[in-house]
Amino acid sequence: MSFLHKNSREHFIRTALENKFGWVLDWDPPTLWHNIGPCLPDAYDDFIEGRATLLETVIEALDQLSDQELMEVGNLAGSKDSATRTWWNNFLSDEIRALRKKMPSDLLFGLGHSDWKADIVYWSQMPHFTLREVVLLSVGVDPERYQDSDLLEIETRENDRTYPAMRFVLKRLRLLRRYFHGGGLSHERLSLRIYK
Repeated sequence: MSFLHKNSREHFIRTALENKFGWVLDWDPPTLWHNIGPCLPDAYDDFIEGRATLLETVIEALDQLSDQELMEVGNLAGSKDSATRTWWNNFLSDEIRALRKKMPSDLLFGLGHSDWKADIVYWSQMPHFTLREVVLLSVGVDPERYQDSDLLEIETRENDRTYPAMRFVLKRLRLLRRYFHGGGLSHERLSLRIYK
């Protein structure tokens, strides 16, 4: 029989889950606000499914613990050498570590990642743009996200493993570079006429 109130048990379970999973517990996939260029909106599906499976297993195990054991793992009180703590520290730790490593890059999700959204109102007030700014704005990405050196490094290291979204940006960069400059990322300002 449990001497803990249901809310207290839920609190200890929640705390134990936070300690076990860390940021993985409450992580949500980003919002895709556009899909200019390649995007894989289901890029996070394997990660989400893996998390759900591990969470279910851990919650089932926590439900089986006595109140005393739950308090031990839920607030990490008591002896660090206790059998319960040792079990808890080892329980599915390798699987959770492996899940963290499976987190796909945001670039796999595409250029429409909500954290990268360009402030079009702000940028539309600029009288001139660098080539980098034009390229990134043309795909909806905030130009502050990547500097000239970042794009040059990505372009230099481009290979079969370069994310499709970055290949798309590099293709557009090369196209605009040929059109405006004939080569090189230039700090020369471009005047673009904005039609309303």
